[in-house]
Amino acid sequence: MFEYGRRDNDLFHVANILVKGGMPENEIRQVLERLIISWGENPDKRWIEAKVESALKRADRREINFADEVRDFVVTSNGLFLTSDVINDFK
Repeated sequence: MFEYGRRDNDLFHVANILVKGGMPENEIRQVLERLIISWGENPDKRWIEAKVESALKRADRREINFADEVRDFVVTSNGLFLTSDVINDFK
């Protein structure tokens, strides 16, 4: 990881994982900044911000898609079902 030619993708991957884990945005920025410093480079605030924003947008899209899928499940189901039925259906 973090070799020339893949640092952009790797930096996004780290940001994405941290967003999924629920880390606050300011802490994600700090982690990315420290990673860039560890490479011997000066951190570019715009680059960091782009990776964080991209990861946040991906998380938002995922939540919307999941909500749509659950809504479809409920609308197309007959009779009673449990929350566990929904969870098992989406595994």
